[in-house]
Amino acid sequence: MPRNYTDLSPHDFEILTRDLLQAEFGVLMESFPKGPDGGVDIRLHRNGEESVVVQCKHSPGKTFSQIKGQLESEARKIAGRFSARYILVTSASITRANKAEIATMFSGVMLNEEDILGVDDIENLLRRHPEVETRNFKLWITSSAILDFLVNSELHRRSIRLVEKIVSRRRLYVHSEAFPAALQILEQHHVCVISGEPGIGKTTLAETLLVKLMADHDWQPHIASEDISDIERVWNPGKRQVFLYDDFLGQNSLLDNLNKNEDSRLAQVVERVRNSDNKLLIMTTREYILRRAQQVYEPLHRIPSLGEGKIILNLAYYTREQKARIFYNHVYFAELSSGSHYSILAEKRYRNIVDHPNFNPRLIELVTSNFKRSGVTSVGFYDYVISALDDPSDLWEKIFQSQLSEPERSLLLVLATVRGQLEFGDLLRALNFYQDSSQVSRTSRHQLRLILKKLHGTFLNISSDVRLDDQHNGLHPKIPLHSSVSRIPHLWTIYLNI
Repeated sequence: MPRNYTDLSPHDFEILTRDLLQAEFGVLMESFPKGPDGGVDIRLHRNGEESVVVQCKHSPGKTFSQIKGQLESEARKIAGRFSARYILVTSASITRANKAEIATMFSGVMLNEEDILGVDDIENLLRRHPEVETRNFKLWITSSAILDFLVNSELHRRSIRLVEKIVSRRRLYVHSEAFPAALQILEQHHVCVISGEPGIGKTTLAETLLVKLMADHDWQPHIASEDISDIERVWNPGKRQVFLYDDFLGQNSLLDNLNKNEDSRLAQVVERVRNSDNKLLIMTTREYILRRAQQVYEPLHRIPSLGEGKIILNLAYYTREQKARIFYNHVYFAELSSGSHYSILAEKRYRNIVDHPNFNPRLIELVTSNFKRSGVTSVGFYDYVISALDDPSDLWEKIFQSQLSEPERSLLLVLATVRGQLEFGDLLRALNFYQDSSQVSRTSRHQLRLILKKLHGTFLNISSDVRLDDQHNGLHPKIPLHSSVSRIPHLWTIYLNI
């Protein structure tokens, strides 16, 4: 299938090149963070000296004539600097004659024609090392074949928003080791439960797995949007099917999240999938909800693979390197000016952003996407980001006024008045009372749950707070809700005492 190089940042391209050369040479090669490289993006360092030096030039869709000036400048800069084997890799399209001209151009280093790799050579290496493509999923997640499948498939008809999100956010995805680990769990057990803290990327990982299976193995996708019956209705013994059940235990609590006998039916479906050679099941949930659901719902506790953790993948918090790549991707694809880039590169001030205690991928996305409309000069970009991380209230205020629906704004205003505990039903009644007094349409129970889900991670942060005692189950199924005002990093935090 045609691979997509346009959505790779220069750093993504360097990582892809490093992985391909490591696989081809069978050795560990070093790559370096973004910054002045002195002509070295990747290297093989042995016995105290560099034996191989690699320079990457990311120019997707361009021809040799379009990058010739850039290459000539690079050749002059590095002439006589390296005695090691020199490899030049570009995502541009180059011919055999182009390679001969480039080798002459770089006569000041040891660059042979066979060590000049263009996009066709990269394609060849990817065919030789398919495991590299699996790790670098931006290459296939929006290939023309996959996009066509998404647009015309049942997945698109049933969940067009999922398709739109995958396409619109493809450039910002950051790969982690959780992806191959989840694939391995699916291969071994046919079921993978992805659990973790809110906002850690569970849904993104699940969606990426779904698209990968569609791309490589012709799995027919199905999404459970309401309950387990969505899976039971479309089950076809003769077809390869992969099911995605996002937040299968609910967003906020265990109250009313599993319909009648759904715990038993869910347990049966899990075991049925595990015993089927042509069925896969991907489920996501929050870690604390999963743990306590197993206490409340006895059939879930009886699932051996769930209890032993064989099919559970716990996502950890972002590593420092992953946070750096998240910030880099947002800055690069926001197409900010060179002055903005310099403001964060000077004295390596980007480290203060990556290490900020309030670093949040959603907040970083908002800051970079709104900067051009902020009226701040490019040299003030660093201060703008730090200010938003220190106190995001100004940014939230603009979004509150222009980007939220009336029910969403009403909910946040109601929550601002809460200083004690209340049940979910009490929150709904308070919201409806406010809406009646404002002469606007009432929000239903289902709509309120959807609003809470949408606002979580931005204006709201939902987490577990208090352990309740229950003589029979170990916890109480009625979940009190507590709201408190928090200016950093969110305006409100909702604590769900489960």
